[in-house]
Amino acid sequence: MGDSVECRLFERTKLDPPDEIEEKWRACHNAVLKLIAGASEQEAHDILSAKVCRSVQEHEEVSVGLLNIILTNPGAARTRYSDLAFVTRDGLGLVVNCLEFIVMEKFRRMREMTKQQILWIVNEMVRNRFAGVERVCIALLKQIEGGNTMPGNVRLADSVLRVFRDNREWLESLPRIVCFAVYTYLRLIQDHSSPALTSLRNAEVDFCIACLRTQFMDCAAIGRDLVRLLQTIARIPEFAALWKDILQNPTSLSPHFSGVLQLLTVRTSRHYIASRLTSDMEAKLNFLAMQVKFGHQKRYQDWFQRDYLLTPESQSLISDFIRYICCIIHPSNEILSSDVVQRWAIIGWLLTKCQSNVAACNAKLALFYDWFFYNPEHESIMCIEPAILIMSYSVNTHPNITATLIDFLVRMIPAFGEGLEEYVSHGVNNAIRDILEKRVVGSIDQLISSPRLDSVLTGSFQRAVQRALDHFQNPEPFRDGDDDVVVIEDEEVGGGGGVDSGVFPSSIDDESERMEKPVKGVELGEVEIVEEEEDAEEKEKTGEDEAEIDLGEELRRLPDRWVRKIEALKRDSLDVRRKAVDELMESVVREIDVRSSQLNALAKCMAIRLKSDFDDACEIEGEMSDVGRSLPFSLFRCIRLSFPLFIIYIGFSSHADPARPSNVYRRVVAFLPRLFNHENRLGYTLLYYAKARAVATGDPVAAASVYAAFAAETKSPSASPASNLEACIIRDMERCQTVDTNLFYFLIPGVYQQFSDAVTGSSGLLYLIVSSIDSAQLHDLICQLSLSKFQLFGCARIAELLAKSLEWETFEQISVWQLLMAENSAPEEVVKILPLDSNSHPEPLSGLVLFLRNHSPSPELLEAVFRMPTSDGQFALTVLKQWAVRWPRELVTPVVDCLGRAVEEKRGDESSTGVIIQYINDLRQLLPGDNQCRMFFVYDYQHLLDYWALSLIVVCDPEMIDSLAMFDTSALHPSPSERTPPSTPKWLKSGERKRSQSLSDNELDIIPKPKLQRAARRFVDESDDDDDEDNAAT
Repeated sequence: MGDSVECRLFERTKLDPPDEIEEKWRACHNAVLKLIAGASEQEAHDILSAKVCRSVQEHEEVSVGLLNIILTNPGAARTRYSDLAFVTRDGLGLVVNCLEFIVMEKFRRMREMTKQQILWIVNEMVRNRFAGVERVCIALLKQIEGGNTMPGNVRLADSVLRVFRDNREWLESLPRIVCFAVYTYLRLIQDHSSPALTSLRNAEVDFCIACLRTQFMDCAAIGRDLVRLLQTIARIPEFAALWKDILQNPTSLSPHFSGVLQLLTVRTSRHYIASRLTSDMEAKLNFLAMQVKFGHQKRYQDWFQRDYLLTPESQSLISDFIRYICCIIHPSNEILSSDVVQRWAIIGWLLTKCQSNVAACNAKLALFYDWFFYNPEHESIMCIEPAILIMSYSVNTHPNITATLIDFLVRMIPAFGEGLEEYVSHGVNNAIRDILEKRVVGSIDQLISSPRLDSVLTGSFQRAVQRALDHFQNPEPFRDGDDDVVVIEDEEVGGGGGVDSGVFPSSIDDESERMEKPVKGVELGEVEIVEEEEDAEEKEKTGEDEAEIDLGEELRRLPDRWVRKIEALKRDSLDVRRKAVDELMESVVREIDVRSSQLNALAKCMAIRLKSDFDDACEIEGEMSDVGRSLPFSLFRCIRLSFPLFIIYIGFSSHADPARPSNVYRRVVAFLPRLFNHENRLGYTLLYYAKARAVATGDPVAAASVYAAFAAETKSPSASPASNLEACIIRDMERCQTVDTNLFYFLIPGVYQQFSDAVTGSSGLLYLIVSSIDSAQLHDLICQLSLSKFQLFGCARIAELLAKSLEWETFEQISVWQLLMAENSAPEEVVKILPLDSNSHPEPLSGLVLFLRNHSPSPELLEAVFRMPTSDGQFALTVLKQWAVRWPRELVTPVVDCLGRAVEEKRGDESSTGVIIQYINDLRQLLPGDNQCRMFFVYDYQHLLDYWALSLIVVCDPEMIDSLAMFDTSALHPSPSERTPPSTPKWLKSGERKRSQSLSDNELDIIPKPKLQRAARRFVDESDDDDDEDNAAT
């Protein structure tokens, strides 16, 4: 079958030891080949499917073996990919993990053919929309080296770009990978300036421009480094036009985009910065910064330069290295106080390697970029520490470096951008002030008064940082926010949708990562990678970040007593904030002269001030993160009902009584939709509150009324109450799934228990579930459904739901049928989806085979099975065989009834009767070798045969009558004591009953088949004579 080829993944010489991963994968490769040797494609499917069902280990062996064949044998790739997609039990989750690992860790050692095959399978998985494949795409983006124009690297950049361009709809549905792709290709554009790469560069420009113009707020999540990259390519005409819109017409890019300052105040996530270094670069740079002793670094620096900084094109990499060192390598206090080479020394060495003015300018910009909009309350001092240490330690030994850096910093304050001078100056002064407060350097007097520096330069620097110096001469409490600089809390960029409110996600390090606190070290091989404490950064979320924006207009609309309470929400004390929210809500409820404009202003202010509550109030703690561990009491301990946000809901629930509407009630229910307009995470926090209240009070109905009242206020004018509630739940659960998948799964049981009338049988919510859960969560849902804790399907809408699921992906459909079997839904409703084409819909037919084996046959189920065309007879025969083995006696009567109804309803058309008889005849041929199935004939064979013969006579089908001769009943005749007298089916009319008496039970039982055929023909002749007499009488 073309599978037996050399299965090497990596290049290695005879001196290199065997790779452990390659050896393991080769063993799986050989095991799969041995398993399917000589088998046809269908037989291979069946063999592999049977093997993966046995255990997790065998599933892994088959999956890895098929993957290895794909990566090492292009000729067999398509066939084995089909096998892999067919037999996977986890939606190719294991394959995604394997691909991500080898791309991240071993890409540089791969054979060229292996790289091409990885790109091929990734493209196929993207086209088939397999979950998680975006992680492999991000890993591939990381392996595209900046400053490298060698053919292999250019080919990789072009191939990954083609995957994105050919699957644009998929790409647009994943904003996180859009950000990584835009960040990568904006950086690569500056490397692809040679005429030989014009076509690739044009494609990269078109791709980036299209993403930025259609998904600007998604791309804005990159933060200030997006502006830095756009500055380096601003002379390209397409980007010049984009810059014009950013500066002069920002709302043309997005209604929520207010200008370039909005980008610059958001610090870029470390994940984007790290994505521009390959895994090998990261390991070597971390080793240099963490393991090499000061004074011994030269040979390691030469080694690093020889690998990455030899060519003119590689000059652009220097700024990537500097950004990585400043933003990601944050050593612990122990390393800072040791004799390990310091970060500032490595950056100083990199600055000396700049061979052009452009490279030097970009390198200095990368070094100082976090200075220009530095906020000491929310950013790490480790990001600005290297620059001040380079200037301080070089002032005596290398004054030219210090002078160059000071000159660049002073010139950039007025020249950074039109209208931004005050903001940049404010950021630089904040940086100097924090450096002096944290004692990074004792003072900056040596930079202001050193005789080795030009006096004009030092004077300019002193004037630029005079505000910071004045602070120490006249100390006063530090207050940030004298202007409208946006303050962003620590939050990592998520994978969800765009940002709705003009402020967008950022990644800011927590205060705990600053120099005065040590950070954790993790040993990875010989290199110690130090990771910062990432309490909030590792949580990938979307949504609007809290911003100290100008609320002056809103606050002026509110009474002074409300303004004081809103300002109290900025306090750290939880008790103070709870009391402020409680008093505000009491004012809303009790005061008579509250206007609509005041409610709008109050909602906006509270949405901003309670931003941290929306971030943290619904966080699932460690004991709740593992699937299936949620017990009611541990759940209640995890619920954070003490957050001020829930004070609003508690007050709302005490007044939300639709049965007794009043002015107070109308005012209360009008406030939540206004709050929702400014913070769209309110919906799923209400669902969380409803579940928490149900656990606390034991009354799920009363808890659900809060959300139901909220949904009623946001309804569509044309929607019914039930459909509107369903739509609101789907909207909020979708938002929750985007922000926090653990919380989304946590809410599923409560939603179906508390809102069963609205969501049971909802195809929209079910699709959201099966497209989001993993295999462990699927197992937990199956257990909960089997215990009847809630219902996903119900009965009323199950046929409609299953019909819609036919268009879903394979894993999603398989999950639906597993959940359906766990719930044990009504089989008569389930089979309404028949007939189906086995080529177009193999998933539901496979599910039906397993579903129907657990339900005894009935006339309704048999009629549905018999509706399947004989060309797809394998399905019907499989189901009939299962029933014949498990319920032999119960099967006979429904078959006879179906046969009778077919004869009665279609006397002139033998098609329906013929299909049934054909199925039964095919079933007969399957059964003789099976002792269990002989019972089907032993008990009621006489009964079935009598009325089968009669039906053949009625439809006058000689060919079918002749088929009776194929039966050999001598071995199947029951003894007289075993024989059960057949009952006459209801469908027989009186005349037909009389005619059937001409063939007695004994005759039918003992006469040879030729005689039975003659008796049947005699019956036909008698029927014709009776019809002639009736016609004559008429």
